[in-house]
Amino acid sequence: MTCLKSLATVLCALLLSACAGGPPPMQPPQPRPVGLVPHVLSRSAQVDQTSHVSGHLDDDRRIVYFQTEGGGGVGLGLLLGPLGVMANVSLIEARTKADIDQMRGKLGIDVKSAFVQAAANAGFALGDSANASQPRITPYLHVRKLEGDTLRVSAAILVEQGEGAQKWTGRYVFELPGLHSLAALSSTDTQRATGMATAVGEGYVRLLRRLVAESPQQLAKERLIDFKVGWQPPAYGFERQGMLVAEEQDVVWIRLPEGIHALRRETVKYTLRPT
Repeated sequence: MTCLKSLATVLCALLLSACAGGPPPMQPPQPRPVGLVPHVLSRSAQVDQTSHVSGHLDDDRRIVYFQTEGGGGVGLGLLLGPLGVMANVSLIEARTKADIDQMRGKLGIDVKSAFVQAAANAGFALGDSANASQPRITPYLHVRKLEGDTLRVSAAILVEQGEGAQKWTGRYVFELPGLHSLAALSSTDTQRATGMATAVGEGYVRLLRRLVAESPQQLAKERLIDFKVGWQPPAYGFERQGMLVAEEQDVVWIRLPEGIHALRRETVKYTLRPT
């Protein structure tokens, strides 16, 4: 019972911390001239991690599913006490497994091949072997379940440099256009898979160009903002802080503590903080 109470206490603290305090430190640019040393195509252990709300949809474990629905959320469990937390985690885990079983192997995208082609299209050099001085880059897809059976697919890369206490990690995520139903991503629709593969390639090209554009000078021009994303479930619909990197016709680039996210313009509302 002590362990259960401790879990509930930790979860409560995490929820409350999201709504209190000043803005957390934002992810700085990669501490090296991008392009001077080729990035090595790699596989980060972070992409292999799973939980009761996440898992992999492909044998190569580069398509990561994450859900915010199922079982009423851990927040509901908190209202019911420690036993409610554990019961709700079990319900969420069961729903996650059911979704993964339904979609596994159905997206029809070879993430690694799509990224290598995108790097060639973007003129982004990839190295053959890693050493201590070379940054490592891991491409993956992020499939997020929103409310109901609606899903959003994003192209993503995880960049790592160095080891130990000096290790730098940056996550770059590009939301692809359109929303999908669970049924659609569970089908072997060739036309849907072809269209998504094209969007994934374009997403990786834009992520790599953003990575190359990173610099201390770029960071100095960015403004602090408060923003909300329309697809967040009501329980998570609080404002977040970030830095406005750039606005484009279809996406808003926002720097967060973990990296840079390109969010669809129609889903984001933000206000600039006073300078």
